[in-house]
Amino acid sequence: MSLPKLTSEDAKKLCTGRDYYIFVDESLSMTTPDCPGATSRWNYTKEVVNFIVTKCDEFDPDTGIDLVFFGGQPRVFDEITSDNLAQHYPERPTAGSTYLGTAFDLVFKRYFGGAKTRPITIVVLTDGEASDPKVVETALRNAGQASASGELVAVAFWQIGYDAGAARFLKKLDDDLGEIDIVDTQSMDTVVDNFGSLEILLAAAIVD
Repeated sequence: MSLPKLTSEDAKKLCTGRDYYIFVDESLSMTTPDCPGATSRWNYTKEVVNFIVTKCDEFDPDTGIDLVFFGGQPRVFDEITSDNLAQHYPERPTAGSTYLGTAFDLVFKRYFGGAKTRPITIVVLTDGEASDPKVVETALRNAGQASASGELVAVAFWQIGYDAGAARFLKKLDDDLGEIDIVDTQSMDTVVDNFGSLEILLAAAIVD
């Protein structure tokens, strides 16, 4: 959960040449207004997503970014840019649950079942424990085993808000998923404090 001691330029080099999936939790608890400036978790997450999209394009104009909303049935929007993000991002969350494992299954099936031309980083923005934790753990273990010693896939969980159950769940994912560790988790405070150094946050998952 600690951040790597990298220069900004070294971190940018690590982040270049990868494609990105951004997973957004659309459970109803994301309306809680406990983010900076009394912003809701949902609106703060939108700011984070927009910043990731903008910065990744700066790192590498060839970067592909797909947006995945999870909670109920996962929804995937391909080729997200700062220009089209708003049309795909709902005004408010609508899911009553946090089914994350099905989103991982969908994305990993697409990735490992297709032509893997570039490694990927998945950034998961969530405020609570998954409704299907065992499915999540199995999907991540299988992806780790399939990802060439962890080089193909990196998964960054960034907690949105301060739910204690979410923190315990993310710590378990960071610590207990086997020898090939593709998971890095960061607390809300770490995300807020290092928001201006996005490349460091993204690189943490790659070098974890």
